[in-house]
Amino acid sequence: MPPAPGAAPAIELTAAPGTQVDQEATWDPKVADTGPELLTMDEPVYPEESRAAREQGFVLFDLLVDATGQVTEARLTKGVSASIDQSAIAIVRTAKFNPGLKGKTPVAVWLRGFPIGYFIDD
Repeated sequence: MPPAPGAAPAIELTAAPGTQVDQEATWDPKVADTGPELLTMDEPVYPEESRAAREQGFVLFDLLVDATGQVTEARLTKGVSASIDQSAIAIVRTAKFNPGLKGKTPVAVWLRGFPIGYFIDD
């Protein structure tokens, strides 16, 4: 899904084997000229019960990334299953970002549609 008209470009994300992240997260360009850039995040754990049940898909979050690059609020906007959602919630709390910038000033930015994907590689 492409970003909404007027939305800032996607950010590049990485994930552990067996998981995927998309490049569709966007921010409001009226708030920041550049959006938050992911620096680190713990590796997601694919829950065994979810793997056995062949549950897979993207868990989506809206994240409030403050001017220091910390996630201060995370809202799950689309889940997959209780166990995958809990795994994704635990991981997204460990994310650290370069903050969004307005000019050269770090600003708090809502990052919309931050995805963490869980897919079974057969």
